[in-house]
Amino acid sequence: MPLVRIFGEIIAWIHKADVKGRFGPLVLLGLVAAGCTVASISNLPTPYPTEFLPTLIALTVNAADQVTPEKTPSLTATSTLPPAPSRTPTLASSLTPSPTCCTAVSTSTRTPTPTRTATATPELPIADIQFFRPGPASRVVSPLRINAYLWPGAGGKVRVELLGEDGRLLVRKVLAYSPTNRVHVITDLDFEIEAVAEAGRLQVSTEDSSGRIIALASVDLILLSLGDEDLNPPADGNESIVIREPVKNTLIQGGSVVVSGLAIPAGDQPLLVELIATDGRVVGYRQAALTPVEGTSYTSFTVDVPYSVTSTTWVRLTISETSGRIPGRTHISSIEVLLSP
Repeated sequence: MPLVRIFGEIIAWIHKADVKGRFGPLVLLGLVAAGCTVASISNLPTPYPTEFLPTLIALTVNAADQVTPEKTPSLTATSTLPPAPSRTPTLASSLTPSPTCCTAVSTSTRTPTPTRTATATPELPIADIQFFRPGPASRVVSPLRINAYLWPGAGGKVRVELLGEDGRLLVRKVLAYSPTNRVHVITDLDFEIEAVAEAGRLQVSTEDSSGRIIALASVDLILLSLGDEDLNPPADGNESIVIREPVKNTLIQGGSVVVSGLAIPAGDQPLLVELIATDGRVVGYRQAALTPVEGTSYTSFTVDVPYSVTSTTWVRLTISETSGRIPGRTHISSIEVLLSP
């Protein structure tokens, strides 16, 4: 085949195949070189027929176009990068107290030193006679309104008395109630005094069937002949004299009885302990000194009271106290016991 024709077909194929990029100039450069040496090699034998050369060149260009250049590793950050260290503070977890620490704190608590308390004070009985009105040192005028709560005496009788500062009786009332239950005593006392004001004492008592005092309670007042009353609150309502021993209705033998208990001192006078028979005879008595009890307003007492009886005898063991400028007893507590020689 003439060489000029071959070159023409190759150029036409290049335009038809739209060979571009770096391979287009390479093909053209090869054609120029071939043209320069065509005269010398035109007569040399080739491994491929002359008619197949355009096809061979086209296949070579296509193969070159299909070669994919090796990808350059991307510099884009991927998940394979090592994770950034966590900035979450760990100080809180490291400072969490351990159970050992907490246990040490709880076990290091100091045990308070026991405080001495009176063992006899927790079981104080309610007074047999409680005053709700008037309270101690109240300033009162006539008529005097009284409100008390008590156990009536024999036959349901209650005695209410108002004394002047010299112990004289200003007024007395004997009231009757049901003897089986505690009762509220509400009554008015009309009184007259010559002075503008003077000290007075309101006392309420109950008696047994033999006329012996079962209980007596009192409150000191200021009596006014005119003006307005000024009332103070009542006391706590606990018994002022508590008899711990002997227990009521106990048989006692041997000629003496041990008496002990608690009392709120109304003054500096000792208590008077008496054994009173049903006929009014005092078969034994003794004074009892008071010893202060730590942590309470009560004082304790213990006394051995001798007695003299010729046969088994029921007596009323009576404990009384006196105080103040007004003569007479301010409080009485009592129980019944059986004495034997």
